[in-house]
Order: sequence, then C-alpha cells, then structure tokens
Amino acid sequence: EMFHMIASSATTTGKCPSDANVLQMNWDNNGGYDGQLAISTSDSRLYIRSRPSAATAWREAATIVGATATGSSTTPVYVNATGQVTALSYTIEKSVPSDAKFTDTTYSAPTTSAAGLVPALPSSNGTSQYLRGDGSWAAAPVT
Repeated sequence: EMFHMIASSATTTGKCPSDANVLQMNWDNNGGYDGQLAISTSDSRLYIRSRPSAATAWREAATIVGATATGSSTTPVYVNATGQVTALSYTIEKSVPSDAKFTDTTYSAPTTSAAGLVPALPSSNGTSQYLRGDGSWAAAPVT
C-alpha cells in the first residue's frame, strides 16, 4: 500500500522534522515495515525514514538532500549507512567528457604479420610453440 499525505504543524503522528509532502509505503497491512520519503515545504530538504514493525516507533528521519549543498562538481558524495549525504575526502581534478573511453587503444588478436598484446605469431609451427617470458616464441620442450 502506498499513499500521499501532507504533514503540517497540525500533524501529530507520522511526521518528519518539518512540514512536508510525505509519500508513505507500507509493506504489509499491519502498519509495520513502513517507509517514508518526505519533501519539506519550507526548506527543500528531502527526508527518508522507516520503522521495522508496527510495535516500534519510526526511526529518526535522515536528511538525504539538505538545504545546504553537499559536494560540488569536483567533490563527489555518497549516502552513508544512516542515509546522510556525505562528501568524499578526495576531489575530481579533471573534467571527463561524457563520451570518454577508458582506453585509447583497441587491441586485435595477433597474426603472423601483426602483433596484438603479444608479439606477432610465428610464421610456421605456430600451434607447437609457446610465448616465453622474454617475449619470444619457442618450441615446446619434449619431455
């Protein structure tokens, strides 16, 4: 079951920290395993909270997106275990184009006339040779 409610100052139960539009999702019909997503009407905060069963109170609402910006175009963010948006401790130093490829080279399989990720294949007896650690092809030893 899912429903929408408007939580105002007159709301006494099922309300996040501020007046908000609340989308409540009930996993079952017994008032347990519920979740709420709420958008504040006063400061554009986005809250989320849940309760694991009908016998327990709502957990404290976690602010997912706050009134003050977290992160930037060079500082990435993540949502931590309590649902808070948290800036990472590293920055992105370069702009990456949307069509960027993370390799500049496409490798082909080696042939007898061209190398790939390994030297060119031997011109004869290619199936009975192996690639040695020094990068050369050699006949397999007979044991």
